[in-house]
Amino acid sequence: TTSEGEAAFAPYVGGAVFNTAIALGRLGAPAGFFSGLSSDLFGGQLREALGASKVSSTYAHTSPRPTTLAFVRLN
Repeated sequence: TTSEGEAAFAPYVGGAVFNTAIALGRLGAPAGFFSGLSSDLFGGQLREALGASKVSSTYAHTSPRPTTLAFVRLN
């Protein structure tokens, strides 16, 4: 936590291709995510977000490799 008591880091799903698939699914277009998803905690969050936006992850390969993370610092 920060000195103000807020969470120091907050996970948000995303990525260029991921965001496009989510947008298409939310618009009602048939959409699928054809890429790799990790079997770790963050991969699970990505898969859940796809399903919630009606994006198929049927063809997404599940990998034991860790999810790539990116951190953004806000001033």
